[in-house]
Amino acid sequence: MITNPQLTTSPILNFSQRAFTRLLVLYPREYRQEYGPLMAQLFKDCSREAIGQHGGSALLALWASTLLDLFKTAFEEHFKELTHMSKEKFIRLGGWALMIGAFGLLVLLFGLGEFATFGVGPLSMLLLLVGTLALRNRYGQSGGPGVKNALAFSALGAGVACIGTLGLALQQPGEVWWYMFFFGLMAQLVGQAIFGLACARQQLLPYWNGLPLVGSGIVPLMVVIGVIYEFATRASILESFSLINFLYVLPVSAYFVLGLQLQRGPVPVAKTATR
Repeated sequence: MITNPQLTTSPILNFSQRAFTRLLVLYPREYRQEYGPLMAQLFKDCSREAIGQHGGSALLALWASTLLDLFKTAFEEHFKELTHMSKEKFIRLGGWALMIGAFGLLVLLFGLGEFATFGVGPLSMLLLLVGTLALRNRYGQSGGPGVKNALAFSALGAGVACIGTLGLALQQPGEVWWYMFFFGLMAQLVGQAIFGLACARQQLLPYWNGLPLVGSGIVPLMVVIGVIYEFATRASILESFSLINFLYVLPVSAYFVLGLQLQRGPVPVAKTATR
C-alpha cells in the first residue's frame, strides 16, 4: 500500500527509472529485446512501491540489490552467448570448472613451486568464478533470493581474488594484491557457507547437504581466530594465515563434490514440505 503518492511521481523516481533502462544495455541485444521491457516495468513497479512506502532509503536499498543481480546476470548472459551454450551445458561445464579450480586452489595455497604463483592462481580463481555462477544457475531458483544473493556475493569474491592473484603473478609492487586475494577468497568462502546453510535447511543438493557449510565456513571462522591470535602474539597476519592453510582441504573437497553434483543432469525442482 502506497503511503505517500506524491513521491511516486518525483523527479528522483523518474531519473531512477531512466537510469535503470539505460543500464539494460549491459545485456546482449537479443536478451534485451525479449526481456528488457518486462524488466523495466518490474523495476518501475518495485521502485514506486518502495519509495511510496518507505521513501528514498528504500529506493537506495532496491538499487543496491538490483545492481548486484544486474551485473551478475549480464555477465552470465554474455558468457552463454559467446559460447552458444544452453543453460544445462553451461552448468555441466561449470561443474568441471569448479573441480579443476578447486585442485588449482589447493596447489596455490600450499605453494608447490613457482608454477603455483605464476599461472595457477588467476586461472583457479577464474574457474571458481565460473563454477559459482553455474551453482547459481542450478540452485538459485529452487533456493530462493537468499541463495541467489549468496552465490552472487561468492562469485564477486572470486573475481576480486582473481584480480589479486593476477597482480601477484605479474609481481606487481605493493601488498594490495595479496589483500585483494585474501579478502576476495574470504568473501567467496562466506558466500559459499551461506549457500551451504540454505542447503542444510532446504535439502537442495542430491546428497551431502551439510558439506558446503562445513567445508566453506570453517576457514573464515579460523581466520577470525587467526586475527585474535595476531593480537595476542603480535605475529604477522600472514603467519597466522599460514597456520590454517591445511584447513583449505575442506573447501577444496566441498568444491569438488559440488562440481560432481553439477554433472548430475537437469535442474532439480524445489522441494516442498510435507506433513
